[in-house]
Amino acid sequence: ENSASSDEFLEKITNIIADIPEMYRDVLTYHYLAGFSTREISVLLNRPLSTVKSQLNRGNNILKKAIEETKIHDIK
Repeated sequence: ENSASSDEFLEKITNIIADIPEMYRDVLTYHYLAGFSTREISVLLNRPLSTVKSQLNRGNNILKKAIEETKIHDIK
C-alpha cells in the first residue's frame, strides 16, 4: 500500500509541476531540484536577479495553490 501511495504522490507532483508555466517551472527546478541560488539562476537563464526572485515567489505560490487544490497532502 505504501508503494501505491508513493506512486500516486509522485504522479500528482509530476502533473502539478508539468502544468506550471515554463518560466516559473524552470526557476523552481533549478532552485529546488538542482540547488542553484537565485543569483546562479539569474546568470544561467540570463534574467535579472529581481526577475528570478519574482518568478521563484510566483512559482511557489502557484505550486502551493495547486497542491492545496489537489489535496496532495492527504495522500498517506
